[in-house]
Amino acid sequence: MPRLITRIASRVGVTQACLQAAIDTAGKLDTVYLGGKNPLVIAAAALYLAVLRRSDGHTETELAAAEGVSTVSMRNRAREMEAMV
Repeated sequence: MPRLITRIASRVGVTQACLQAAIDTAGKLDTVYLGGKNPLVIAAAALYLAVLRRSDGHTETELAAAEGVSTVSMRNRAREMEAMV
């Protein structure tokens, strides 16, 4: 998962602090939660949460487009992740 998050972060250009926060968030997820979910969406959602929390200035559209995932899917996974972490 950290590799996917890093790839998205480098494409969008988020700060190192946001990148680390996203990796930490993804690391706290229950492995049962990850089963059957698209890892690209999970990685984008973790980064989205980090960007929101740190007011990094990147939009959800930028993050979703960087990896070719749906903004709706990314937001839904982010809501689920926020409740878990």
